[in-house]
Amino acid sequence: MNRLKGICGALMASVALLTACASQAPPPPPKDKVAYIDTTSFDRSLSRSLNADLDTIEIPVDDRMSPVAIPERLNKWLSAVDASGGSIQVKQTQDEQGKTRAFPIAIIGLAIEVVRLLRADSDEKLYKPAGNYDADIMVRQSQNGERVIERIVLKRRTAP
Repeated sequence: MNRLKGICGALMASVALLTACASQAPPPPPKDKVAYIDTTSFDRSLSRSLNADLDTIEIPVDDRMSPVAIPERLNKWLSAVDASGGSIQVKQTQDEQGKTRAFPIAIIGLAIEVVRLLRADSDEKLYKPAGNYDADIMVRQSQNGERVIERIVLKRRTAP
């Protein structure tokens, strides 16, 4: 009977040890392309990539997103770039016919609402790595004339 208790105890200890190991899986590696999805997992993934000091990180935007209505989550990242002295530029990409059209840059001034003070320490830690990057907002004009963000490219700044 004591032997059975000993075996059960050892088995339970082994299961507990294996469970503890399994729950601490390493985070996924940083990526140079992080698709925009309005979730905290996007924030974690982008922060991990920025912390890895990758030269360029591309954020493809699959949903139709106007440069005058940037979602709050993405705006926080752009604000962190701006607040640290980084540049945010708007660049026109080619449309479906391969033409580059003029884009009034003044509109983008309205699009990026600069948030100088980040809300909480945890947010500040999350967005802080964006301070080492510049941002290019790649905008295209669709067939119906609507201007949409195609992707955002974050480029690591070099020391002056």
